[in-house]
Order: sequence, then structure tokens, then C-alpha cells
Amino acid sequence: MVMEVNKLLENEDYIIVLDTSAYLKIYKCPIEYSDFSIECLQKIKKFVYMPSMVFYEYNKHYTHEFRKMKSRVKDAVNDVNDILNSSINKVLNSCEIFRRLEFEDADKLINDLKDKFDDLSDYFNKFYKTKRYPEELELVWDEDKVLKLTKDINKFPEIKFIDILRWCEEGENRYKQKTPPGYMDGKCKDGPRKYGDFIIWKEMLLFAKNNNKNIIFVTKICCLSLEMGKALWYFRKDGLTDPEKKYA
Repeated sequence: MVMEVNKLLENEDYIIVLDTSAYLKIYKCPIEYSDFSIECLQKIKKFVYMPSMVFYEYNKHYTHEFRKMKSRVKDAVNDVNDILNSSINKVLNSCEIFRRLEFEDADKLINDLKDKFDDLSDYFNKFYKTKRYPEELELVWDEDKVLKLTKDINKFPEIKFIDILRWCEEGENRYKQKTPPGYMDGKCKDGPRKYGDFIIWKEMLLFAKNNNKNIIFVTKICCLSLEMGKALWYFRKDGLTDPEKKYA
């Protein structure tokens, strides 16, 4: 795969675009992997381009993510405890129906479950407090290396306001049909923000077409391809890519 990407870049008709999530993911990795990611991107930065929407989203979140590097272990523990507490409350609240239906020993069931859940929480917290983890997780950068990198890489042309309005309208129609990319954001975001992924996609299609470029698109979970402005983002079903179905 590495050799294949090298050959594509040598032909100079391919560029690389990172999604916002890919830049932000660098902050969450152990420091050696974060440094390695920056080193790799530095070596190919002349091929790396940043869409306007990615630039906007990154600048909105990078300060928070850089600050979180210092507390990544504590935050990981807190995240698990939050999930545990939320799940426990949901189960116990759901069990209240047995009290209202006057099930025999319903009170005992709920009290026993509370004891089991307390044991579960204690087990996790004991694990965290007694197990060692790599010292590198406590290391942080003196300066934000991701931010420094983003200042040096190529940028897409700034999006025209009229294009944003047009793409948001198009995105609204696509989201109603649950057409990727980005329609899942319609459930958890509001306003133009929910069309962020779709706008990035439209930017890439436009840039690829206007500049006769192929695009290797990198997210935090996968690498996709746009060839000369034609969408080749594949659908996934049961964890497998279906090459016969495309987003456009």
C-alpha cells in the first residue's frame, strides 16, 4: 500500500486531503505515534491540501484537543466511568417497571443489581489504579505541531458564500433520502454545521475537476479515493466495502 501511494504521488496527478477527524486524531495518540504522523506528513506536505471547511473545523477544535493531550489518561478513565454510570442508571430505571407491576422480589432484584454494578465499577477503577501504562502517555508537546503543520500545507480556494447556500440546500435534499456522505450528522448537529462533511466532499469534487487531480482522502478510519472529480466513496455493509455502490 505504501509503495502504491508513493507511485501515485510521483505521477503528480494525485493529491492527499485529510479530513478534520484525521488531524484531530493525531492529538489523541501516544506521543511517539503523534510524532511519527507529523514526520510523515511533513515529508509529503507538498501533496497535502486542506479544504476550506476542514480548515474552519480544525481551527474551531484544535485548542481544546491540544489541551486534552495533557490529561488523556484521566479523560479516558472519566469517559469509561461516565459510560458505566449512564448504562447503570438506564438499567436500574428500566427495572422500575417490575415494581410498578408488583413483581415478587422486584425490590431484591434492583438491590442485587445495584450491588453487581458497584462491583463492576470497583473492578474497573481498581484496574486503572493498579495497572501500569507507558510513561509516554504522560508526555506532551511544548508546541502544537499539528497547528504548525497546517500553516504550511496547501489550501483549497476559499468557498464562496453562494456555493455554501447552494450546497446546504442540496445537502438537505440528500439527507432526507439518507444519501451519504454526511447525512448521519443531520441527527446530532444543526444549521450549516450538519452539512460539514457534505461541503468537504463538494469542495474536493470541484477542486479535482478544476485542477485535473485525483484525490486520496484520509479520515481517521479509512482512506478513500476521488478520481478526476468522480465520487468513489464506497458504501459499507456488515463491515465490508461494496465496490458496486458509490456515493454519487
